[in-house]
Amino acid sequence: LTGDHQEPLSWEHVAVDVPIQFYALLYLPQQTPMELLFASEPKVSLDLHVRRVFIQNDCPDLLPLYLRFVRGVVDCDDLPLNVSRETLQQNPGIAKVRATLVRRVQGMLENMVKKDEEQYLTFWRAYGAVLKEGVAMEFEHKDQLAGLLRYHSSLEDDPEAYVSLQTYVDRVQSEQEKIYYLAGESKESIAQSPLLETFRKRGLEVLYLDEPVDEWVIQGLQKFGEKEFQAVDAADLDLGAEEDEVKLEGVDDESRAETIELIDFLKKQLEGRVSDVVESKRLTDSPCVLVAAQGGVSQNMERLMKMADRDFAGSQRQLEINPKHDIIRNLS
Repeated sequence: LTGDHQEPLSWEHVAVDVPIQFYALLYLPQQTPMELLFASEPKVSLDLHVRRVFIQNDCPDLLPLYLRFVRGVVDCDDLPLNVSRETLQQNPGIAKVRATLVRRVQGMLENMVKKDEEQYLTFWRAYGAVLKEGVAMEFEHKDQLAGLLRYHSSLEDDPEAYVSLQTYVDRVQSEQEKIYYLAGESKESIAQSPLLETFRKRGLEVLYLDEPVDEWVIQGLQKFGEKEFQAVDAADLDLGAEEDEVKLEGVDDESRAETIELIDFLKKQLEGRVSDVVESKRLTDSPCVLVAAQGGVSQNMERLMKMADRDFAGSQRQLEINPKHDIIRNLS
């Protein structure tokens, strides 16, 4: 069917009698050429037959694009033999076949998670970026797909390890109300961000979003379970009551007055280049950091939008300074 010499990761034989009679063989290959997954015009790779008569290869109406890694063949008894590509999409039987196949593929993946997490991670490394498109594009199935998502995390010592959103929620601290994340170009660059300092100090887990589709995924989900997502590079980040303790620790009245003067000075010097200058509640070891102003897009999202549109101007960042750092004290 596909010319693939490797054993498939998983496969399923589908036989359905009602509400429409059809048969299908679905395969999850171990690898698919990147040019097929990320082509300028990606396609679904299921072939359609009616009563064993070939109708169409790569039939786009049988699966949504975010499941285009599935290979297989579908044979439907209840479609007319003279069905054309133009009338296929309007046929109510095709919609029922599609809905059934989507459920079966999701079931294959959920069973893989339950039976063999390592096998699922093999799948995830190959097709995770494609599966994420479903959360961003298909509202109907986003909750089921959310359970299949995997991310790198600040609490994992192994740089190749992944955690699920359920694992994150299961091990959060009792008072934590958000799922924290930070988006960037790669997991290595995200891990070096000064924005993570206070989270490491307090033992709070942060998910690393290192693929272009990730921020659209988070915007599509909004929350997982009862916990909302929170970007750690947002200016309105709320870390609760401990913020004030961290902020006041080791800063006397004279230093505070000098910090206020420095902030006023920097606001004048950087006018038109940053939206605001404030004392940081999140830095412990670094002198300063730029964060997304309230209501603005993240630095990573801005980077992606500039890649798509060179004329995209972006928004000004908010500068946060750490009054306890030697550089800031000397400046003061």
